[in-house]
Amino acid sequence: MHTTPSPPPAVTRPWWVVPAVWTPVALLLAGAAQLTTPLPAPLSWGVCMPLGMVAASWIPGLRHSRRMWLAISGSTLAFFYGKVLMAVVFVIGIAVWLKVGD
Repeated sequence: MHTTPSPPPAVTRPWWVVPAVWTPVALLLAGAAQLTTPLPAPLSWGVCMPLGMVAASWIPGLRHSRRMWLAISGSTLAFFYGKVLMAVVFVIGIAVWLKVGD
């Protein structure tokens, strides 16, 4: 009697690889951003939101694409947070200077 072979089992990726790679990357990028654009202590706490996005990538029930999106965008935002904040402060300062005059 001839039996058909069963298909090979689906290869599953370990869920923890993406957060394990991107967590240290996010911390290094946040540190590099603080070195290149130093912010006062109260303003530097805003980097916790992007780092929280990377921390959310550790939730085991998420799909791989959602986990990748959280980790990569959180790391990118952690690096550019200070630069965007300083650009906003400069634009507001210029707008106030133009409005009030000198």
